[in-house]
Amino acid sequence: MHSRREFLGAAAGGAALGMASVGTATVGGNGPSSGQSVLDLDRRTPQDDLLIWARLKADLSGRTTCALTTGTVWGFKPQADDLELADFAKRLYGYATCVLRRGTVLPDGRVSFRSRSWNFYLDPDTDSVVREVLNPYTGKMVPCAPMIAPAREQFYTVDGAVMATSSLPLEVRKTARPFDLRIRVVGDRAIVGESSFMRFQSRDISWRKLEGNLWSHSCLSQDLTDRSLTHTPSTWSQNLVAEWQTWMGMHGTPGHILFKGDGGHLRGIDQLPDEIRRAVQDVTPGGLAEPL
Repeated sequence: MHSRREFLGAAAGGAALGMASVGTATVGGNGPSSGQSVLDLDRRTPQDDLLIWARLKADLSGRTTCALTTGTVWGFKPQADDLELADFAKRLYGYATCVLRRGTVLPDGRVSFRSRSWNFYLDPDTDSVVREVLNPYTGKMVPCAPMIAPAREQFYTVDGAVMATSSLPLEVRKTARPFDLRIRVVGDRAIVGESSFMRFQSRDISWRKLEGNLWSHSCLSQDLTDRSLTHTPSTWSQNLVAEWQTWMGMHGTPGHILFKGDGGHLRGIDQLPDEIRRAVQDVTPGGLAEPL
């Protein structure tokens, strides 16, 4: 799931949805100033890391991309000698997240993302979009409303996201490298890992939650190191560890949930599964066609 922080704000902008194809243009950073067209992964700078991350997430030519992540949410109970294996891990429900995003590099080196996103919960057996699921721990049906983030703009620097001022507590763990990128080359492919950790409080609760979000992007090495590309085509996997979701009614119960998902950029909104498009249309009529 594209971090749940993407569902916490709103802003307006303008752009039409384009294809998630690869654009070519020299994109900021230290490459153009040094005249190097190929990035040396062993000598990259913090600005290089920012642009690597941004090109994996968006197309910095200003075209709008459409990304889809789908997966399963698992529940885990803590280790105990008398814990039944069947109670250790339970498949709870599925999820599907659609994100429209438009990226640009600003003259001062910051990256701007304009985005709109939708997250739906799925039946654990049929993968159909649902508004309530069975909590296997309590035996109760619980509502699981979709999460919708209106269009907004978010800025990023070499230090990470520029967080908007809020009256609610938010703590983000800083690392030595922006976005904590770890790059490994396997054959002709590069695996780019990123991680983020935060403690936050949403408006509907009185306690703070912890969340760890781990991503792994797989792409061609030659695309990752080509400074002329404005977008790096990739597929990704996500592991997000968090407290039980509030609507499960399990705050204080030992254990945690794991969002395990996979995704990629689509050529356009017409490639979205029909059920996801219908679900978006149901909650935000015309939302996929509205400019960012």
